[in-house]
Amino acid sequence: MDRELQDEYWVIIQAKDMIGLPGALSGTTSVLVKLSDVNDNKPIFKDSLYRLTVSESAPVGTSIGKIMAYDNDIGENAEMDYSIEDDSRTFDVITNNETQEGIIILKK
Repeated sequence: MDRELQDEYWVIIQAKDMIGLPGALSGTTSVLVKLSDVNDNKPIFKDSLYRLTVSESAPVGTSIGKIMAYDNDIGENAEMDYSIEDDSRTFDVITNNETQEGIIILKK
């Protein structure tokens, strides 16, 4: 089953008594089965390359731009947490928990 393809199933359940004997009776009910999400999708960036520009005289803390990734999972499995690999420690990224965007800022 894959929640991203189909997140719920309706099934009919039947119960029978006295199976195979005369006078046997049965009843049915409908059951809705909803699939809960597991973290089985990786984040995908909206764009494969981002080009950002910042002035060399910009003060520390300046927001340089935003990046965006999305995930086909739902709920906490789709929440983003951005990090940056920057040996120069010139830039940082913070996550906007409301929009799920990453905001690149000038660190030094």
